[in-house]
Amino acid sequence: MPSTMLVHDTRLAGTAPGIANNTYLVDGNVPIQHAVGWMAAYARSSGRLSSLALMCHGIEGLVYDTQGGQCDGALGFGLQLCKEGFTWGTMSSAYALSGLVDTITIYACGPANTRPGFSNTAADGFRFCSELAAIVQAEVIAAVENQYYHQGASNLLRRIFLLGPQDTISFGDWEGTVYRFSPDGSATTL
Repeated sequence: MPSTMLVHDTRLAGTAPGIANNTYLVDGNVPIQHAVGWMAAYARSSGRLSSLALMCHGIEGLVYDTQGGQCDGALGFGLQLCKEGFTWGTMSSAYALSGLVDTITIYACGPANTRPGFSNTAADGFRFCSELAAIVQAEVIAAVENQYYHQGASNLLRRIFLLGPQDTISFGDWEGTVYRFSPDGSATTL
């Protein structure tokens, strides 16, 4: 059976779902280098990972809209993953995963978001996801929009179907445009 891994930053409320062979919980105290090293070690010990899922918050920053003359929030600044976050500044840590993963799915708000006029800046989420695919040599699946999730099922459903903890994260369907980034630099919509 292919090996899979879920990395859940616990600042995203809820219990990690049982969607992977290995679930690794991180938070704002775990250095990104340590976390990526652990992911790589698990991938090597498993032969490789068919799937690596990242569940965390997307980072939103303020941008100045020159046409509208106002500041507002924009997604696409990276991921709230571990102590330092997974951003352009920590992207080099992903080289440890190169050749060890087939697909990375990012369950977060707007990691692939790039507002008009912000290409090739710290707010270029599209390029961020494309670079991640190239560095790891894996497909990366990520959304442009905010993603909504719920935690668990009703108590009645839990009793009938013997479901897990009531606060288990369920992302459901994707919101907005979702891209599949390939290692060759191409991107297609899903």
